[in-house]
Amino acid sequence: MQTIEGNINNNISLAIDKNNFNSLIAQVKEEIGFNILSGVGSKHCPFKIFAHEKLLLHEQITEEARHMFRKICQGAELCNGGVINSLIKPGLIKGLEKQLLNILKMY
Repeated sequence: MQTIEGNINNNISLAIDKNNFNSLIAQVKEEIGFNILSGVGSKHCPFKIFAHEKLLLHEQITEEARHMFRKICQGAELCNGGVINSLIKPGLIKGLEKQLLNILKMY
């Protein structure tokens, strides 16, 4: 049986976690806004994926979103490193980012 203090502490930690989650969602949306700009996606102007990587590990995202985050992070790292790959190009990552933005609207 939990005490009143224990319940309050649990509610506070849930509120902090929700605020952290909402903050990460906002940061990812900001990164997406940058990543879809023309000229982004090379070692000279790399994709920003810091918040993407943090949100990938968060338990509140769906498996669909988690899969999309993985694809974006892996592809962006290749593009950022200047690796020339016939299958992974900046345009593909930008398209995935736009799809991810639609998925994030449900949060």
